[in-house]
Amino acid sequence: MWFLDGKDTASQNVLNSLANWGHGANLEALVRIVRLTRPEVIISWLPGVFIGENHGDHQASGVLATEAFDLAGDPVAFPAQVAGASKRLEPYLENLTPWQPKKIYFFGDASDDKQFAGKGPAYSIREVSPSQKKPYWRIALEAAKPHLTQFPAEIHRLSSMSDEQLDKMMSDPEHAWWSEPMTLIFGKATVPAQPREAIFPDVEPRQKQPAAPAQNAAPSATIMDSRQAVSLALGDPWHFYEGFRRAHKLTDLPSAPVPEMAVKAGSVVGVPVMITRKPGTPREITVKATLPGGWKVISGEGKFLLPDEEITHLRLDVQAPEIPANELKDRKADSIAVSGLAGDKSIGEFTLRVLLRSSALPQ
Repeated sequence: MWFLDGKDTASQNVLNSLANWGHGANLEALVRIVRLTRPEVIISWLPGVFIGENHGDHQASGVLATEAFDLAGDPVAFPAQVAGASKRLEPYLENLTPWQPKKIYFFGDASDDKQFAGKGPAYSIREVSPSQKKPYWRIALEAAKPHLTQFPAEIHRLSSMSDEQLDKMMSDPEHAWWSEPMTLIFGKATVPAQPREAIFPDVEPRQKQPAAPAQNAAPSATIMDSRQAVSLALGDPWHFYEGFRRAHKLTDLPSAPVPEMAVKAGSVVGVPVMITRKPGTPREITVKATLPGGWKVISGEGKFLLPDEEITHLRLDVQAPEIPANELKDRKADSIAVSGLAGDKSIGEFTLRVLLRSSALPQ
């Protein structure tokens, strides 16, 4: 067990978490751990925004794991770690060796875990551990119980249940803590590998994997033309992930067809808007929001005179309706549509789906 210097961040925005943690220092520490422990495989949280996966700290872990996967084998990344022995100041040198892991996988916590089927190897949580003679879900449940600060009521309830009651709970898909089977999402590999093969194909028994569902092309969340003089798009963290996945060659990772998130009913939703403008082009724009019934704009809509800069970040604040908890259970996500104009010409539009819940992390 190794700990980084991450701090709990009450935010759904991965960029807030990376800032709160000290991104650079923790990345250096994680690269050091990879070079020291020399893992063949790294598994971490899926870097992406989905309804249900709403914790910036989870996503920041996946961002750091991806960056460490790419950097640990590069001798010019954090070179002080791999400096060799010398006659002077040897106590200050770490003498580590660059190490390149072979594969990286991710696991998600989205409410709809079926969307990840076929994206990587699947393992049954009911399989019995050869060493501990227990199903893996039971081992995981015991490991979760000490984390009282995370879900105290649930842990106290589980601790009072008999083995028969626990078995019954885990047999009910509505109440089971983990899905069956547990699917990992293949990220990438530095060796020949098939996305859905076993993590360690040479030592694991070959398992019949469920057929991958048919994939339809996801509609573009943002309609914009890079040739436009001025363009409007959805900003961070969605914009960050677009660039992050391209930079780290993870473009095949699943993403929500339309950007989505979950918030507490009655809260203020901040919609990040990013305006990209070429030099010498018009600076006056109009931002418009189209909202579902019960929602209202607080600020960020109307005409703006942009600063003379290439990228301007705006924020559209909208008030979500107050809805009783008993009416939220079967409620579907609402859609917020944002569009922009420069004069009478469109500069782009996007849609953000927002699911209202009785409770959620601050945005």
